[in-house]
Amino acid sequence: MITRRHELGETLKNVGYEKIGIDEAQKTPWESLERDIPPWIQTFKQCANVHLPAERKLVQTIFSGYSSLSDSIIINLARCMFLQFLNFPEAVAFCKLSPEKLFKFLDMYKALRDNLSPIDSVFPKECARDLRKEITACRGRYACEYKDTIGQVFKDHSKIERANSTSRPQNYISRSEKYKKNEAGEDRPPFQEQLMQIIDLLEQSINSKTMLYKDVPLRCIFMMNNGRYMLQKIKGTPELYEVVGDNWCRNLSFDVRNYHMVYQRETWIKLLGCISNQGLTVKGKVVKPVLKEKFKNFNAMVDEIYRTQSTWVVSNKQLQSELRVSIASVVIPAYMSFLGRYAGYLDHGRQTEKYIKYQPDDIETYIDELFDGLKN
Repeated sequence: MITRRHELGETLKNVGYEKIGIDEAQKTPWESLERDIPPWIQTFKQCANVHLPAERKLVQTIFSGYSSLSDSIIINLARCMFLQFLNFPEAVAFCKLSPEKLFKFLDMYKALRDNLSPIDSVFPKECARDLRKEITACRGRYACEYKDTIGQVFKDHSKIERANSTSRPQNYISRSEKYKKNEAGEDRPPFQEQLMQIIDLLEQSINSKTMLYKDVPLRCIFMMNNGRYMLQKIKGTPELYEVVGDNWCRNLSFDVRNYHMVYQRETWIKLLGCISNQGLTVKGKVVKPVLKEKFKNFNAMVDEIYRTQSTWVVSNKQLQSELRVSIASVVIPAYMSFLGRYAGYLDHGRQTEKYIKYQPDDIETYIDELFDGLKN
């Protein structure tokens, strides 16, 4: 058995694996550990799927008819090798994790997750169960580190978050979703459980940042940007959609629509209030000073909306189009009606030029230039 262990060790060394203990790994700089991760993953796959099954077959051939002896030999040989392999990911799991290390950690997690099946064929049932527990516990530590690191990303990002952007942590979730997979025999895989907690944390983070924006329309744009981005990423990733479920997506869609309605009310319904009929007539006659004031207020508010909201960014093109269409469908007909009804009460020439600053086509052009981040 000592000879076979030595032979197996030499085979693994020839494919690039260098044995490293936990103490040694914890003292090794991250740059060196990072270089060791791909060879470890490759060797771990070969060991689990090729070398250990081959050793099992060899031992069974030599000790044919002595199943208890062959089981004992393969358990001692393979268990020693497996536990030695786990030293490296255990040590890496104790490294201080930062965002730039995140996907190397997830590569390790994926290797530990995807190479469990040979254990059941190589080891007797009781030994296989114990090894699965060891590997699952190691994966659980990686999942916890991932959660803590994403939380730190949220914390750091909240200091510099802009309303015109979508949250960078969502990209970590979207990219890391390829590592999520339902393992047979586990009611709730560690990574799946952590992923749901992270999504909840992301929602809380976004909601808390809305309070940074005193301008209600800007707050609504921020929430629509992030809500639509989350829906796009989740619906575009079947595995992630499976985790969060249809109800969660419907609720988020409902929230996005509500923010759209609030934005419309706080910006454009207020604008239309400038050209309402209220106070415009007395005893059936148009009060020209009031009419002039309404046009002045309307012009000033259009100027202000365009000045601010043309610098805002709605990154989702479909959402951008939906906003523009909904704005135009409310504002243009109302303004055309007001203009057609009351423009004739102003003196042609100087008064008309002074108070009727915009034609409906001008307003429509302005609307089409909103949410593009234009520099004024």
